[in-house]
Amino acid sequence: MLTRLVVNCYSWLIEITLWLFVAGGAFWGYQLGRRMRGEEGAFYGGLFGAAGAFVTSAVIFGGFLLLDEIRKSVRNIEKAQNGTLPAALTVSGCLNAQTAEEDTAFDIFRGIQRL
Repeated sequence: MLTRLVVNCYSWLIEITLWLFVAGGAFWGYQLGRRMRGEEGAFYGGLFGAAGAFVTSAVIFGGFLLLDEIRKSVRNIEKAQNGTLPAALTVSGCLNAQTAEEDTAFDIFRGIQRL
């Protein structure tokens, strides 16, 4: 039950973590800028700290957000198919597709060898 709750709240957990990361970066930049340049430096330090934290969080959390979007897309496909996944999205469907792609690649390779 707890695992299901975590999976359902996954998007919210990532969202809160991202906002806290950016706010922490802005605070850190503000403090660093104030120590280096005074009040004017504090403003710019806060801006650059927030921007740096945003870019860093995009790199760090981008994969997790991508996985979350894939999970949502699969859930929408499942709903559209009345609770069943299409064959291409099942493990056996992926294995069959991979075998077909390998066969096609070998056919192309054989055609190039004949030239």
